[in-house]
Amino acid sequence: RKILYVDDLCVEEQSRGRGLGRALLEEVKKHALSIGAQSVELNVWNFNQSAVSFYEHLGFSVQKSILELPLNPAL
Repeated sequence: RKILYVDDLCVEEQSRGRGLGRALLEEVKKHALSIGAQSVELNVWNFNQSAVSFYEHLGFSVQKSILELPLNPAL
């Protein structure tokens, strides 16, 4: 199964709402299809609800959650 993974995608706060993120992900989707990928994956922090909503609006769905146990809270 071939997957295209988006490592980092950011749009400056003052530039949001102009369709830039949507346009970037549309290009990602086109590239993924051109290389024969079956899906596009990315990670997003649970607390970043605006990003979660943005990706879900574009058709992404949550596939897994990663749990963390901090061993040294001072770090």
